[in-house]
Amino acid sequence: MNHQQEEQHNLLLQIDNLKKIFNTMPYFAAILDSERKIVLANDVYLSKFGIESLDSVIGNKPGDVFNCINTIGKPNSCGLTENCQKCYIALTINKSQQSKSSEISECQLNTLKEDQLLSFDLEVIASPVDINDTNYTLLTLKEISTEKNRKDLEAVFYHDVINKVNNLNAVLFMIKDMKETTISGKLLDLAGRVCRELTDEILFQKELSQAENNTLQIRTDQLSANSLIQSIAEQFNQHDAARNMKITVSIFNEDISFISDKILLERVLSNMLKNALEGSSEHSEIFFGCESGNEIIIFKITNPSVIHSKDKDKIFRKYYSTKGVGRGLGTYSMKLLTEKYLKGKIYFESEINKGTTFFVELKKSGI
Repeated sequence: MNHQQEEQHNLLLQIDNLKKIFNTMPYFAAILDSERKIVLANDVYLSKFGIESLDSVIGNKPGDVFNCINTIGKPNSCGLTENCQKCYIALTINKSQQSKSSEISECQLNTLKEDQLLSFDLEVIASPVDINDTNYTLLTLKEISTEKNRKDLEAVFYHDVINKVNNLNAVLFMIKDMKETTISGKLLDLAGRVCRELTDEILFQKELSQAENNTLQIRTDQLSANSLIQSIAEQFNQHDAARNMKITVSIFNEDISFISDKILLERVLSNMLKNALEGSSEHSEIFFGCESGNEIIIFKITNPSVIHSKDKDKIFRKYYSTKGVGRGLGTYSMKLLTEKYLKGKIYFESEINKGTTFFVELKKSGI
């Protein structure tokens, strides 16, 4: 906080009941100067972002205060990075300052707290205020994550489940039109597979909801790296996404044992493999393998496609997808389950002529 901001802060504190009014608001409220720096604020939401004192808030911009992922390693860079040009907090403030009217929008703020990626859906309101003949902006941030999550989750859930139900109905109609003596075993197998995929989709949504609500239970077991890779690859050889594709697995000559939660790890690796298949052109080859160190084991899946540079920093964001509306939970859930529950790391490399490889790194000793 510089001398001018300190003077503004002290002057605002002298206004009768202003601080008291701020502290009664059920959402974050701040008064910003013409440079979008905070000169007065309340302490609502601060604990969610790991902020212990209001002293560290005054004189900073919102993105720097809330540890926005676009400002990590770039002090005082809120509003200056390439991604800031699309940030609705900055855009709403700027629009209000230019139009001298109240502006409202919605924004997803992605932040790091204790190395954990957190996403918050916010309603952003910026309004001009004149105090002691000085122009300020009143900024309020209201968390709407619960309501928005419910709507978005329903959209994704309905999209995926309806597709599976339609596939099942198609198979059942085909069986219905056939004579009882000629019903194909392949059709019955297909119906069973679609039912399993439908059940899996419902369980995935349940697990994701529990993971976000901190109620997901961990159950660790001694696992075989080779068995895990082969089992997942075999499941996907029959998957729609693998049609006209080749999945090549690489396993250890001497199997590696490690401790982890089998169900959650299968979920992560299955989503990785599904994304690799869906992101590849027809007749592509997908490589699924593993590496082992003294204390760690690293699963990796490679496809020939390349992630565009503009998408790389958004890959793990909730509901962000290059595949259209109603998608974007796969990579988000992979990061959430791997880093929060399996206590591992997930990352990727993507280069022209090399393709894209996703890695899941875990401790052999377990969670």
